[in-house]
Amino acid sequence: MSRKIIWAVFIPIALAFFFTTMMHALPFQNEDPNSYVNSLGVTLPPDAAPSGEQEMVYFLQDNTYMEWFRTVYKSSQAMHLIAEPLMRVNHHFDLVPAAATSWEVSDDGLVWTFHLRPDQVFSDGAPLTAHDYVYTFRRGADPENAYDLEWYYRPLKNWADVVARKKPPAAIGVEAVDDLTLRFTTEEPVPYFPYLIFYSWVSPRRAIEKYGDAWSTRPETFVSSGPFTLTEWKKSDRMVLSLNRTYKGPARPFLERLIYNLYVVAAQPPVLPAYESNEIDFTGLTSQAAVDRIVSDPDMKDQLNQYTEFSTYYLTMDTYNSIFKDVRIRKAFAHAIDREALCRSALKHFGVPAYAMLPPGFPAEAEDELAPLQKYDPDLARKYLTEAGYPNGKGFPMTELWLRNEGTVNRTA
Repeated sequence: MSRKIIWAVFIPIALAFFFTTMMHALPFQNEDPNSYVNSLGVTLPPDAAPSGEQEMVYFLQDNTYMEWFRTVYKSSQAMHLIAEPLMRVNHHFDLVPAAATSWEVSDDGLVWTFHLRPDQVFSDGAPLTAHDYVYTFRRGADPENAYDLEWYYRPLKNWADVVARKKPPAAIGVEAVDDLTLRFTTEEPVPYFPYLIFYSWVSPRRAIEKYGDAWSTRPETFVSSGPFTLTEWKKSDRMVLSLNRTYKGPARPFLERLIYNLYVVAAQPPVLPAYESNEIDFTGLTSQAAVDRIVSDPDMKDQLNQYTEFSTYYLTMDTYNSIFKDVRIRKAFAHAIDREALCRSALKHFGVPAYAMLPPGFPAEAEDELAPLQKYDPDLARKYLTEAGYPNGKGFPMTELWLRNEGTVNRTA
């Protein structure tokens, strides 16, 4: 690809948003007869390179698996590329159909029914049906699988009991009414359920039963239901995802290949030098000095894209502690922190002030309405401390601050 991209995110977790922009909810259609068409029949823009040159190269942290419902923390960050969820989100973060074409909820708010596309197949040619999603969720709940994100799905009926070995996996509130109808039952009404179940990347039962957990680690045993499939994986070296030619869903991309130069956490790659020498087409930045250099470079500044990531860092207080049980103490801390100054200094380029849990631009966020409740006001902070029995902080006990060893946290502290 000729167009290069640099990302600097205000909260540095960038990959998910990048792929949202790269993969359109519906393919771009162009009537220009001179346009190229890729392997999935998607018409490329008129200024695009030939389909054989439609690839993107960049760095990616290596991991153990490529299956969401096996493990989240040891899986690749490319789930949305190699497995089809029930729905996806568009650029406005609205839910749009993916494996499911429509859904509805019962009058009591407990039962959600999803209707699936009839043309879905895995990359090995096997049909993808509601039964595959039932298997996927049962796999996630099965304590033998020791799934590390099982807590997320606890609104599903009997999920917690299955994880606790009180009931069998078949007891969870997921059933196939028929091949194209999937039904979920929750413990209580969950109005946001379609957004919760957005994380529903299906697992291929036949491959798992034949090869075990290793199915997702080798191209020869890998089975995809998404727009790409695994065609190469050399651990700690290189991974290649190529177009899945059996994919008929709404997320058909322009690119033919994604080439990852893999690295491990202990050996961070030289991302910016690699970008400048055209070894990679895209990178994220985590260094303030690097961003300063890019924005001052007339040849590179227009390649920089910045946005607010949907991730919130926060200071939590131990309300079991007798000191922090007092809401006036918690209010004093809230008004004593100058978020604006932190974002201008320690978090320059990588932070925006947070006055609520939902970041700016996130659906239903209310930053403007909630900001006054935690605005920087040292006089008000002193007032609350005085009311709690600590005038000007006098007599306030020594308090421990526990930190997660991570860049943004350390810079903020």
